Amino acid sequence: MKLNLKRGTLIPMWCTICIAVIACSLLFAVIYAAVGRVSRDRVPPVIYTDGAPASFSVHADYADFLEGVRAEDDRSGDVTSSLVVESVYGMNESGETTVTYAAFDAAGNVTKLSRSVVLTDYTAPRFSLDEALVYKYGSSFDVIGAVRVSDVIDGDLSKKVKATMLSDASSIAEEGTHEVQFRVTNSIGDTVSVVLPVEIHPADAYTASLSLSQYLVYAVPGQAFDPESYLSSFRARATVVSLKDRIPAGMQLSVEGSVDVEQPGVYQICYTARYSVDGAVYTGYTKLIVIVEDGGNV
Repeated sequence: MKLNLKRGTLIPMWCTICIAVIACSLLFAVIYAAVGRVSRDRVPPVIYTDGAPASFSVHADYADFLEGVRAEDDRSGDVTSSLVVESVYGMNESGETTVTYAAFDAAGNVTKLSRSVVLTDYTAPRFSLDEALVYKYGSSFDVIGAVRVSDVIDGDLSKKVKATMLSDASSIAEEGTHEVQFRVTNSIGDTVSVVLPVEIHPADAYTASLSLSQYLVYAVPGQAFDPESYLSSFRARATVVSLKDRIPAGMQLSVEGSVDVEQPGVYQICYTARYSVDGAVYTGYTKLIVIVEDGGNV
């Protein structure tokens, strides 16, 4: 039998076949995509803790914080090795901080879990002073530069200290006593603050300088406090008199202010010393800040 194909019949036939192939390909692609969506892993792992109270030293590293924590995934199985400590942040009144963990599976699904952890040897940042916050009117001084802060976690936080003047004076350089709030926040979010007096006295009020071994101290609650034990030296012109062991004969020393070691708060002790050097009487003045803590924190 002889096929009788008219010219042009073959091309439409191949077009029909190509269209059918393309249609089948698109159908398979749609089906494959649908199956892929159904089978794709979208379930994140689950993080578990052993349930025991968690407590660590402030010197613990991230590996220590992972103790008693594991992670499991419904497809990847044990993914504990993927666990990381995402953050250690926040401090409540009970001394607890929040540790946040993260874990991931082979499909890249991530899960997180937070738990409270006690930092057994944590203490809040502590303030100290390089000098008394007592200045002569008209002199150049840097109040914030005199404030130091040390922290058991971050070390020196002095450069992060912020200050706000609370008094109504237009300038801290004005004569008088101005209350200034100093505050700082460490890396776990614990913010501490203290309000200290900054005193600006008349330029001719004192003719000598009176030095202390420290200008801000933390008193131990219930323990006797001796303000004279912080006296260091008296300087008039080129003459320096040591006050560490005893008060020299002829020196008139006045110590004003008291500290209630049973009552938390901020106290100030004012020292005035008068002493004769080469026939002339010189007067020195300084101030000590004493903080009595409540429960280990300011």
